[in-house]
Amino acid sequence: MSVLTTFDHLSRVLTGERWLPSRLVASHLERLGRDPDAAPLLDRLLTKFAAQAAAPDFDADRFCRDIWSDPELGSLVRRIVVLWITGTLPEIDPSLGLSSGR
Repeated sequence: MSVLTTFDHLSRVLTGERWLPSRLVASHLERLGRDPDAAPLLDRLLTKFAAQAAAPDFDADRFCRDIWSDPELGSLVRRIVVLWITGTLPEIDPSLGLSSGR
């Protein structure tokens, strides 16, 4: 599975949407890849998601609950959700995992 396909699937799971515009998926992935806070964690998140999503008993709701509170990847997940909702990429706030938009 390609990185773009994995990111599209992850984004649909996180947002609850059945379909997302492919150009926007590619744009958001590119934007995250250029972000110095997100880029180092993005590959780990996509690898973790792809491995879990490939399992026959994959539970999207459980994945979301677990990854949201993950100490390493949770802040990136929250930033991805905010990016999809607002179109802005918030900076990291150590206390919340989010801060002001970029």
